[in-house]
Amino acid sequence: MKINLYFNRRKPVLFFCILCFCLIILGCSSLLLPPQNSTQPLEVLCLKSETHPVFYIASQLTYTHEDAITWLSELNKAEPSLHSQLEAGAEPSPSSLRESDGGLNLVLNLTTSAPSYDQIASDLLALSEYFSHISLSVQASEPIADKTYLLYYETLYNILQKQGVNSVSLIAYPQQTSQLSLYNQEFISHIGTVLNSQADFETLDKLYTYFSDQKTLVVRDEIKNFFMDSPQTAAKEITASYYLLAIKYPKIQMIFSPYINPPVSSSDSYVLMANDSNFTLFNTIYNRLLSKPWISTSTKTVDNTSPYEKIQDYDTLSSTSELILAPDAAMLKELKGLSSAEYALYFKWNDELLNINLCYPYAISINTLEEPNSLSRLSVTFQDKKNNLHQTYAIDLEIQNPSSMTRASRVESFTEPNTAYTAPKNQYIPILMYHSIEHEVAPEDQNSHVETTVFDSQMNALIKNGYTPINFYDLKNYADGFVSLPEKPIIITMDDGYLNNYTNAYPIYKKYNIQATLFVSPYYMQMENTERHFGWLAAKEMEDSGLIDIQPHGYDHTPLTYLSSKDISYHASLAKGLIEMHLGPRDVSVLAYPQFRHNTRTVKVLDELGYDFQIINLAKRGTVLPTSPSFSPPKLKRINVPNTMSPEELIATLDSFIS
Repeated sequence: MKINLYFNRRKPVLFFCILCFCLIILGCSSLLLPPQNSTQPLEVLCLKSETHPVFYIASQLTYTHEDAITWLSELNKAEPSLHSQLEAGAEPSPSSLRESDGGLNLVLNLTTSAPSYDQIASDLLALSEYFSHISLSVQASEPIADKTYLLYYETLYNILQKQGVNSVSLIAYPQQTSQLSLYNQEFISHIGTVLNSQADFETLDKLYTYFSDQKTLVVRDEIKNFFMDSPQTAAKEITASYYLLAIKYPKIQMIFSPYINPPVSSSDSYVLMANDSNFTLFNTIYNRLLSKPWISTSTKTVDNTSPYEKIQDYDTLSSTSELILAPDAAMLKELKGLSSAEYALYFKWNDELLNINLCYPYAISINTLEEPNSLSRLSVTFQDKKNNLHQTYAIDLEIQNPSSMTRASRVESFTEPNTAYTAPKNQYIPILMYHSIEHEVAPEDQNSHVETTVFDSQMNALIKNGYTPINFYDLKNYADGFVSLPEKPIIITMDDGYLNNYTNAYPIYKKYNIQATLFVSPYYMQMENTERHFGWLAAKEMEDSGLIDIQPHGYDHTPLTYLSSKDISYHASLAKGLIEMHLGPRDVSVLAYPQFRHNTRTVKVLDELGYDFQIINLAKRGTVLPTSPSFSPPKLKRINVPNTMSPEELIATLDSFIS
C-alpha cells in the first residue's frame, strides 16, 4: 500500500516531465524542419504554341423519305447535280457543295415507320449526285439487341453495294458496351456515340479505348436539347464537353453539332435556328469554341493529337499562353458533387486577381509579355456559397521573353583594370547600412533612423577622409579578379525603400557624387510614392543619375526563413524580375535579407538562383570578409549607422574595421 501511495504522489510530476520532454522535442522539430509549402500543387494544361484542329464539326439532319423528296426538289432547281458538273469537266463550285467538306450527314430513327432498305438506298443514290460523300447514322428509338441492330446495318450495306452507292459511310452506335467486339465488321466504318451531358463520358471512355485505333470515331452533340429547360446549364455543359473531347479524346474525328447550318433546308428541332428562344446564348457559346485553333469546320487539317499539354512547376511560358485546369486535377475532385452555384474559383497571378471562374475548363489567358522575366505564381482558391475559402492550389512558372530594355549607365568607376588575374585580398570592405533619413528622429528610433543633417555630415566626412564609394558591380569585378579597388573603398546601402530615401537622401548623394544601393521590396512599389515608400518612377529617376542601384530586399519583406524552399525561390525570383521589368536587367544581383534572417537553406536557394551577393547580418569588430577568396557562397555583412554616431565616430569605426 505504501508503495502504491508513493507512486500515486509521483504521477503528476512524472506527467509534467513527460509533457515538457514532448514540448522540447516539438520545439526542436519546428526549428529543424523547414516550413511547409502554403499551397498544394496545381495541375494545369497549356495550349501548345503550334496547334492544329483536333476534330471538325459538321451538321446532321434527321432523314425521312419525305424529307429526301423535298431536298432533291430544291437541289434540282438550285443547281445541276455534282455528277453532271464532273461529266462536263467543271470543278464543282463551293456553293454547289454547300458545306466546307461537301458532305451530307443524316440520322435515321429506327422505328416501325422507317423507310424500307430499297427506299433508303434509292434516296441515298439520288442525293449522292449532289454531295461528295454521305454519312448515315441509324439510331434505335427502343432498346435493341446488338446483333439485331447490326443485322439492319449489314442488310442495308449489302443493298447499297448492290445498287452501286459507294460514297455512303455507315455510322453504328453500340447498344451495349459489353458487346463491342461485335462491331468489328467490314460494313461498319464509323463508330458513334450520343453526348447528352458529361455523364456520357463513361460510355465514351469504353468506346474510345476499344475503337480509337480501329474505327473512325464520331460524336453527336445532343446537349442543347437534353438541357432544354435549363439553357444556362446546357451552355456550360457544351463548353466543358468540347474541351474534354479535345483534351482526352483527340482521335475523335468529327462532332455532329446543331450549330452548323445543314446544306439543305430543314425544320429539324436538332438544328439551332435563328428564331430559337435561346439562339443568342448558344450562338455565342459555339462561336467562342470555333475561335479556338483546335476546332474546325473543315476535314482537311485535322491532326488528332491533343492541343493541350501538362506543365509542371518551373516550366517556361512566353508570349500569350492559355491555361486550363487538368480534367483530373486534385482541386476538381474537391468540387465533385457540387453544383456551379455552390462555389467559385478565384484565380490569381502573383498577387493580382485574374478572374472568378464558375465552370470547366476554368480557362485563363496570360500575356507574359507584360510580366517580369522571373518565376510567377498562378494560384487558385475555391470559395463556397458560405464565403468560406478552401485550400489554395498553385504552380510556379518561369517567364522568359526577349527584352529590349537596358539598365541606366553608371557613373564612371573608380576601379582600375587588373592586367593579370589576382585573387581578392582577405580584407574587409566596409558596407554601411541605413534605413530612414528624416528631418526629425524620435528617441525610440535613434538606432535605425538618421536625421537629414546628421546623414549629410556623415557623407561629407567619408569623402574628406579619403573613402571612395563604390557599388556591388565593382565589388563583383574585384572578387572575379578583373579590377583593383581604390585604397579605401566603401559601399553605402539603404533598406526598405522609404520615400525619404528619395526625397531626403538622394539629393545628398547627388551633392557629394556618392554611389549607393537601395534595397526595396517590390510589393510596396505598385503605387507611385506612397506615404512610406517610393515607387518605380522615383526609382528610375535615381538610377538614371548613374549613382543609385536598386536591388531586392525580398518581395514583400517576409523573412525568408519563414518560407518553404519553393516560396523562397518564388519571392527572390519575382523581386528581381519586377525590378528588371521596371528598371532594366541587373549587371549584378544582390539581396539583403529582411530582418537579417537567413540560414543554410536560404543561402543555398539564392545561390542556385544566381545571386552574386547575399547581405546577411551585422559585421563585428575584426570580421574578415570575404572569408574565402572564392566568395562561395558570397555572404556579406554590414555596419549599422545610428543617428547617435557622429562623423568622427563613424570614421573611427571604419578605420578600426579596415586596419
